[in-house]
Amino acid sequence: VSTQSTWGTAAAPQQAGQRGHLATDKQSSQYIVREAAQCLKGDLLDFQDLCKHPYSPINNLWVNLLPLRKALRKHRPFPMLCTLRPLDRSVPASPTVFQLHIPLSGLLTLPGAQAIVVPPTRHLPITTASELLLARSDVYEQQGALLVLHNSLKRPPSVQLDPIYDNITALDQMLANGVPSLLRCEELAVKGLVVFKQHTVLEGCLAYENQLDIPLLVDRKAQQEETHAQPYFNCTSCPSLCSIQ
Repeated sequence: VSTQSTWGTAAAPQQAGQRGHLATDKQSSQYIVREAAQCLKGDLLDFQDLCKHPYSPINNLWVNLLPLRKALRKHRPFPMLCTLRPLDRSVPASPTVFQLHIPLSGLLTLPGAQAIVVPPTRHLPITTASELLLARSDVYEQQGALLVLHNSLKRPPSVQLDPIYDNITALDQMLANGVPSLLRCEELAVKGLVVFKQHTVLEGCLAYENQLDIPLLVDRKAQQEETHAQPYFNCTSCPSLCSIQ
C-alpha cells in the first residue's frame, strides 16, 4: 500500500444480500462504491450478481490526512444518497421522509484511494435484523473483541426475517425470552409476529408464518427433518396465542 494514498479500505468477498459493493469506473479506472439506494429496481439482479461484483468495502479505514485535506479541497461534491425512512424509526407507520447523507465510502472516489482484500473472517456485516439475530445467537462465539463463527460450522444458516423486525423494538420482543439456538439450523424464515420460548432449539429448515396481530409462540424444540420442505405454520384460524408443540 502506498504511503501517498489518500484513503484505503479493507474489502472482503461479498455475501448474498449485502447492500453495496466495489466497482471500477470504466473511464477513469478509479474505484467507486455502489449502494443499493443508488440502484434502480430493474437493475437489482445485476447489482447483486456476486460473480460480477465479488467485493464489498468493510468498516476498516486508513486515512493519510495531509493528501486527504488537499484532495477534499479539490474534489467536491461527493455522491449523496437519498433513502426513504419513517420519521420515527421506532414507529414504522410514522410519516415517511427523505434521508440525505454522504457515506464515508464516497472518499474512495478520490484519486489514489486503494482497496485491500482481507479474508471473510475479518468481516461480520450487521446491517439487517437477520444478521443481528445471527450475531446474537450461538452461531457465533466471542473471542476477545471479535465474534467468530462457531468451530462446528462452515457457514452461518440462512435467516430471512420479516421487514417488521428491522424495527429493533419488534426484534427485541421476538427474543424477549432468549435467543433460539441456531447451531443445527440450516434455514429460518419468519413472516409475521413470532416469539420464541426460552431455550428454543431450531433444527433443519424452518419457516413460520403468522397472519394474526397476536404473536405466534414457538415452543422449546422445533425441527423439520425434510430440509427441502417449506413447513409454514399458518395461524389464521387460531382465536388466541398460537403455540407450536
